[in-house]
Amino acid sequence: MDKAFIEENKKTNERLLNKEDKLLVEKEYKLFFKYLTPNLIGAIFLGMIGFLDAALIGRGVGASGLVVISIALPVYTLYWALGYLIGLGGATVASIDEGRGIKNRNRLFTTSLLLAGIISVFLTVVQNLYLDEFVRFLGASSETFIMTKSYLRIVSLGTALYIIPFVLFSFIRNDCNPNLYMIGMMVCNIVNLSLDYVFMFIFKWGIVGAAMATVISEIFLILVSFAHFFKKDSELGLRKIELRFGEIKKIITVGMSSFINEMSNGIIVFIFNIYFMRYGGDLAVSAYSIIANLNFLIYLAYAEVGQAIQPLISYNYGSSQSKREKKFLQYGLIFNGILSILALAFIV
Repeated sequence: MDKAFIEENKKTNERLLNKEDKLLVEKEYKLFFKYLTPNLIGAIFLGMIGFLDAALIGRGVGASGLVVISIALPVYTLYWALGYLIGLGGATVASIDEGRGIKNRNRLFTTSLLLAGIISVFLTVVQNLYLDEFVRFLGASSETFIMTKSYLRIVSLGTALYIIPFVLFSFIRNDCNPNLYMIGMMVCNIVNLSLDYVFMFIFKWGIVGAAMATVISEIFLILVSFAHFFKKDSELGLRKIELRFGEIKKIITVGMSSFINEMSNGIIVFIFNIYFMRYGGDLAVSAYSIIANLNFLIYLAYAEVGQAIQPLISYNYGSSQSKREKKFLQYGLIFNGILSILALAFIV
């Protein structure tokens, strides 16, 4: 038999092993840090850019700009919660099935994207039809009502751009490509920060410019995700739409805990905004926005640990590798425990 053919076949088998089975055979701690590191770097980068973004808005628009950002934060958490619901729900179900030898990942990927698209269109329509009521409900004062409305109108038009990336990167991470998320977050936030400066300081578009910068940056995040589909070893792709309500129910059931967890943060911010606005006015809300950014950075770090171990635990769970599954969970809990101590020491 041709030696070159044998060597090529050997390399192909190794690639297939690395692609499909390394989650079952590679050392647990190596896999843990392999998936955690890019997620954590992306989260830290996002948090740091968030501070700079708030500083630019405060400088370019003033304290009222920070008030608008704080009022709008629960809206963002709604988008992220829905992204977690569909993205993590769908990716987890797919990964568990993969571990069991059921090859339905691309169908679940297509279904999840379709669900994200339908929900995004619905939310976009509802937000714009009832935008005035929505802004009042969020607690905007008479002084910041117009600014908040202008900001949220732009943001609402990009609803899909906030939800769909969660679906894309959840499945991409499960397709053994955790590093792309880190790259995407870096590109997205650098674009956001750059456009903030251009739109607010050069074009003088104020808070509308900040909203446009945020929406446009999300387009770049989606564009980065497309790089995965051009990889030679990518097994992820769209399939003919084949909605199965049993699978949709599983996606929602599995993703519901992440949805509730994310929404709880938005509800807390919403309640704080209402009380700060009532007893301290816009100035108190603008001050709280800085604290909320710090809280967001710490929360992101915790959340990324969960996202990092999701494909590891779900794939091993599907393959009945309970010892490895528990090991990954143990690593995640220990790391978050250490992170809690460091965060507490930093704050105190």
